[in-house]
Amino acid sequence: MAELRWDVRDILGAPRLAMEWQAIRTGMLGSLMAAVIAGIFTYGAVILDGSLPMFVASHPAPFGLRATGPRLGAVGLFLFVLGIALGLFVVIITEAALAKLLYRRLKGDVTFDAGAAWDYGRAHGRAVVFLLALLAVLLLAAFAIGLAASLVGRIPIVGDVWLGIVVLPGLVLALGTFAILATAVVILTIGPAVVGATDDDWLDLLIRCGSILWSQPWRWLLYEAIILAVTALTALFVAGLFAASLTAVLTVAGTFAPGKVLGMVLIASRYVPGLPGLLLHLLSNATVLSFAIAPATYVAGLLMALGVLLVLAGAAGYCMSVWASGQLIAYALLHRAQSGHDILAREDDIDRRAAIAAEPVPQQPAAPVPRPPAASATTTSPASDTAPKEPA
Repeated sequence: MAELRWDVRDILGAPRLAMEWQAIRTGMLGSLMAAVIAGIFTYGAVILDGSLPMFVASHPAPFGLRATGPRLGAVGLFLFVLGIALGLFVVIITEAALAKLLYRRLKGDVTFDAGAAWDYGRAHGRAVVFLLALLAVLLLAAFAIGLAASLVGRIPIVGDVWLGIVVLPGLVLALGTFAILATAVVILTIGPAVVGATDDDWLDLLIRCGSILWSQPWRWLLYEAIILAVTALTALFVAGLFAASLTAVLTVAGTFAPGKVLGMVLIASRYVPGLPGLLLHLLSNATVLSFAIAPATYVAGLLMALGVLLVLAGAAGYCMSVWASGQLIAYALLHRAQSGHDILAREDDIDRRAAIAAEPVPQQPAAPVPRPPAASATTTSPASDTAPKEPA
């Protein structure tokens, strides 16, 4: 079992805990799935909408799209929001899987792998998604009630009296709405870590997150600010290292073939975020600015984009692991401050199944084998005992 200091220094050490290959692989797969799902639905929104509002050919953004404003129609906006929601669903499942994997690592279990973590995330991460969906429905219901009350207020005379009556219930409803929104934020941030450490269902998760929000709101806000800062600094460091490494590779590779390298970067920049800026940097330092993109160069650019996207997915997976480890440690600190118990000392379902499997199986005693009765040395027939004796 890992030893924690039980203070903020544990959260600052989240990048070290996240440096786990199984966790990085889990986060990498989750980030790829979320990006693919969001990209497919975004393209569907642009194509089915008919107005092509987000496509800018002269300055391509990631995946050829550039958010230029809310110009989507009803169908396109629905598909776009649906894609974002499904991507968020995958991220939450991934965070639950990462929380369980890192929780087992803190307990000293090195046999729990990424496959088992994904199975756990799919089985238990739905509690977070269901609870968030339930709170979203409550928020929409509160908003609909407010609109209905405002609509009644348009009636002459009766509406004036009605608006005066509903002020107090409206204030209560507004306070309840803000409470629901705050609870949703707590569940969205620390909820997957709670599920990974406690195996809770949606009701227990609601009780635990509500208890954190009620009893330790400022401590939770402090921990979340530290986790956000640590994750952001980690992402900046990884992004800077990636950009410096890629610039060095392309600079060396373009020493004798600058035109081909620039063509590869030009093709790859249509699919990889961040490469257009690198392309401008290379163009400013290049001596050959006119070149033709051959078919082989186009294929090489696509292969380069694929490799860079895989590296970026790995970096995103590590950043997701840093976020999940920080949330898990934050929940361990909050749980200890509230109840005085160590969350790492409790038994989860995996510990209980392992204990049951380790128990010796009781041996049933063998049934006694019936033995035949021993034969008597002197036997007399029944006839000799019952027959009458002859007189002498």
